Amino acid sequence: MSFLLVYHDRNRALAASDDLSVTFGANGGGVTAMPGKFPKFLVVGSLIFFACGRTDVVATLRHGFAQLHAENPNLSLSNVSEILADAGRRLWGKRVAQAGAPSTSDAIEYGVVGYDSVTKRVRAFVSASYQNDFAPVETTADPHARVFALGAYGIADRPVLEALTRRLQRTDRQQLGWVAAALRDTIEALHGEHPESIGAPSFYGALNSRGVVDLPPEFPTPVAEKGAAVGAHLVTTNKAVAMDGINRFFCGSIVTPAQGALDTTGNDDGGSSSAPGITTRYFLGAFGKFDVITPGGNGVITAQPNEVDGNLATFAEYQVTGNSSAANSAAFSLNVSALPVRRPISETLKILYAIPTNSLAGSNPGARAVISVVYQVGSAAPVVTNLAVISKGVTVPLTTLSLDLPVNATLLVINGSVVSTSSDASGTLKLDVYEIWVEAVE
Repeated sequence: MSFLLVYHDRNRALAASDDLSVTFGANGGGVTAMPGKFPKFLVVGSLIFFACGRTDVVATLRHGFAQLHAENPNLSLSNVSEILADAGRRLWGKRVAQAGAPSTSDAIEYGVVGYDSVTKRVRAFVSASYQNDFAPVETTADPHARVFALGAYGIADRPVLEALTRRLQRTDRQQLGWVAAALRDTIEALHGEHPESIGAPSFYGALNSRGVVDLPPEFPTPVAEKGAAVGAHLVTTNKAVAMDGINRFFCGSIVTPAQGALDTTGNDDGGSSSAPGITTRYFLGAFGKFDVITPGGNGVITAQPNEVDGNLATFAEYQVTGNSSAANSAAFSLNVSALPVRRPISETLKILYAIPTNSLAGSNPGARAVISVVYQVGSAAPVVTNLAVISKGVTVPLTTLSLDLPVNATLLVINGSVVSTSSDASGTLKLDVYEIWVEAVE
């Protein structure tokens, strides 16, 4: 249960929210307000991330957004919105049922607002669990739009919200303090109508083209209060579960040293543990280089950089069409320089790929698509491993290939190709490579 209002014009944005968070009793045991005050948005750098809905999913999205912005402060707002949509989609698919919670509470609405340096204006995007596959909607696409609401309001609240909309139609010359007061008054009115589902107006945040804007003291920004649960700890001892998602990490356990032994400094230095070190994902955009391989015949290569961009939602595509020629081909060869692994315990190469179309149907039984890896240790002969060999007519759903690498490998080349044979008179073959990365335990 929560409520949030966001105002925006071309140059400014302001968020205001209530402070309510609730829990549901088992077997319909009622609704209980949690102690503390809970803002529905987070000001990070020069952006505002906002979210209403299930606390567990929202907390993970909040943490992920903060980490995303810290690591990629120059991402455009449209890119951020797409990444958030993908994150919400995956988190929502893994959510667990909430005991005692009504079906109407099983939802999330979230998004981001900020000044877009590319378009030179404020932009805001919203995603929702009931929207078309979490597709982000730009609320600022209409230049006359000024305000939107998220959270626990209904059709009966339409007159109050429409009054606010009219009040904010001509605000370009009003101070942000005046806008904040208008949002506060509306939240206060709805709180009076629905005190069990909408809290009192409590938190405000504003920005313009230069960054965060200070508001008058009666409009406080979100500050975590002592004892207030503003996030969630999603802890598991299962490493596979811990790493299955974006913005996650695995913190290895250690055995502390006996009295008098050398002090522990982390990463298993103090003893032999069952799960040593930290696990780091190295996406290969910064470490790999593609050889230039010209497609043969009617072969087509599309968006090749996507397979090393760190985004598991985008892909590079390699395609051939059967026309009774063995000259049709499309391929890649990714040469990887040394990874900056500190003290590797293990390294695993992973390739996320799919073959959505494979209608080549010639009589030749040979392979039509191959993904292989070559590595070398010292002066030893290179080792070639075929991770996927696909015959005619075989499609493959989204699949992750894995190969454990020697930690002292000095050469790493990932190859992939699609071909047609002279017996393939028709049909199409598509290989989609979503991402190639290395996971290292250090």
